[in-house]
Amino acid sequence: DMNLRYTYMSPSITRMRGYTVEEIVGSRATDTMTPASIEVVRKVFVDEKALGRMGKKNLFRERTLEAEMYCKDGSTIWTEIKLAFLHDSNGWPIGIMGVTRDITERKRIEEALRQSEERYRLLAENASDLIWTMDMGLRYTYMSPAITRMRGYTVEEIVDLPITETMTPASVELARKTLAERVVLERAGQLGPYDATKVELEMYCKDGSTIWTEMNMTWLRDSDGNPIGILGVTRDISERKKAEQERERLNAELEVRAITDSLTGLYDHAHFYQRLAEEIDRSKRYGHGFAVLMMDVDDFKRFNDSRGHQMGDAMLRLVADCIRAGLRSSDIAFRYGGDEFAAILPHSDSSKAKAAVNRINGHIAKKLKQIDGGSATRLSLSAGVACFPEDGMTADVLVRIADAALYSAKWVARARDIMGQREDIQSLISALVSRRGGVESPTDGTIFRPEALHEQQARIVSSVASSIAVALKDAGVSQALEDPDLQVLATVGAAAEIKDRYIRGHPERTSEVAAALAEEMGLSSEQVRNIKIAGLLHDIGKITVSESILNKPGKLTKLEFANIKDHPIVGATLVSQVKGFEQLIPIVRHHHERFDGKGYPDGLAGQEIPLEARIMSVVDVFDALTHERSYREALSSEEATAEMEHGAGTQFDPVVLEAFLALAKARGDKLTDTPQAAGENGQAVAARVAGRGKR
Repeated sequence: DMNLRYTYMSPSITRMRGYTVEEIVGSRATDTMTPASIEVVRKVFVDEKALGRMGKKNLFRERTLEAEMYCKDGSTIWTEIKLAFLHDSNGWPIGIMGVTRDITERKRIEEALRQSEERYRLLAENASDLIWTMDMGLRYTYMSPAITRMRGYTVEEIVDLPITETMTPASVELARKTLAERVVLERAGQLGPYDATKVELEMYCKDGSTIWTEMNMTWLRDSDGNPIGILGVTRDISERKKAEQERERLNAELEVRAITDSLTGLYDHAHFYQRLAEEIDRSKRYGHGFAVLMMDVDDFKRFNDSRGHQMGDAMLRLVADCIRAGLRSSDIAFRYGGDEFAAILPHSDSSKAKAAVNRINGHIAKKLKQIDGGSATRLSLSAGVACFPEDGMTADVLVRIADAALYSAKWVARARDIMGQREDIQSLISALVSRRGGVESPTDGTIFRPEALHEQQARIVSSVASSIAVALKDAGVSQALEDPDLQVLATVGAAAEIKDRYIRGHPERTSEVAAALAEEMGLSSEQVRNIKIAGLLHDIGKITVSESILNKPGKLTKLEFANIKDHPIVGATLVSQVKGFEQLIPIVRHHHERFDGKGYPDGLAGQEIPLEARIMSVVDVFDALTHERSYREALSSEEATAEMEHGAGTQFDPVVLEAFLALAKARGDKLTDTPQAAGENGQAVAARVAGRGKR
């Protein structure tokens, strides 16, 4: 009724609230409601009465309200009450009819949802990360307040802006690419409903600065699962990015330090080979050439010893600076080791490499004039160059040729210095032997008739001297190359080759084959080395024999042959002048002795002849037989070995000859080839000498 007393209650009251019908009928509804719900009900009554007084009749108007009701056990449930007032004929309310439904579970879910929404709202509005949504047109539709702290914008300023207006151009491209990839994956059915994509983007702030952000994005979907927008979380990673960039900078610096020479600041030896391999690959791929320069500071040891290591280091830094200044920006310079430098010159040939060396030496000369009163002006660079692909297709070959050309350049310069200081070869020999007690007189009582070399011959002597120097270096005596006596000796040996055109290449071939035979016979490494060096110098004594005798096509007279027989004595004496070559003397002196004692110069026989000399004798004769001489044509390897077999036990040691014949059978015609170092590479060396600066 209008006093809110129940006049009827269905039996469901027991199941819903625990009361019986009898317990509830006659009671007031407000007796079993919470205070808050009583107020809701009273408001409905007040409104209804007011409408009645105003004469507004609506007999079927339904009202719905939610009320929290007590149960018999003291607990409460939430109910949804649908009610309609009963009216009299005048429209005045006289009672209420209602239907009550238990909505406790729904209210619990709604409250949980409300609390969840509140939590997420608080999370979004207070999170340090930025939470946002945007439509498929890439316009922001929601932005959390963190935008102000992170980038200076207000929420109102950023919402409705296209995302492309808030990031750098590079990041715009990256964002478009990332979204395009998501669309492709979405269409292919390869994205789950909550799969996210992470991307790092550089965003603008309101003040024009930028920050680096990490953005996680996933689709917002409609009820059918179709993308209708994007939900994203953005985090400021500027500090992390700065740390990463600093780490990358430090790593790059460490990498550079790891491949950089600490003294000169140039790249180091190991990096030279790495870059050389890369340049070879690049050149093969694009079909262009390049040049490799090997450079060495002339007379640096003398300078370093006289001026001290600190000054020496300063000079190496100066040379490195001059190398940088003399090269192009595309060229790469290296400190190869000690006072040696190297450079890779892309798209260059030998002429451009030589021009670079001239520029470098020009810079060195200019710098040296500015320091220490010019007392260091003797320093300069010698250089050798090898070109890809004409000189070689591998790093090892290119370096070997360039290095050989470098030594050739240094020895050409030294030979020219020597030749410039003396008038003829006689004075060379005199200068060499005068310091160490003279030379044993040959049969005719003279060393040799003075014959001044023409200018052209002097140039050839210089070139051949450099070839001998390279061969000596390959033989393992590079530590002795600074010996001035060895420099003179190499020049004299070169002059001997010039006089006797039939022995050109003979020393190198004899050296290589004799060393190979010694190895086959099991000689020690020291003996093999001695034979190899002696092979280069065994005919040096022919400098005392006139060209007319050396190149005579007919039979020699007794006097002429006597002159020839003196060359082992002169050669041994000349070799004896070089410190450290004492063990070479018996090999050079006795390489023309015979096993039966009928050889020269001392008529030794059998085991009296040093084993190394017996080996040299066999190889020397074989090479002479297989190459043209003034008095006969060259024989084939088979013809030569057949003829030599007749000399077993007379001219040759039978054991040595047997070992040689086995070697000849195994190697065939290779024994008659000019060794690579003195043949093809030697020609390349002569062509690739980059030069040396003025001293």
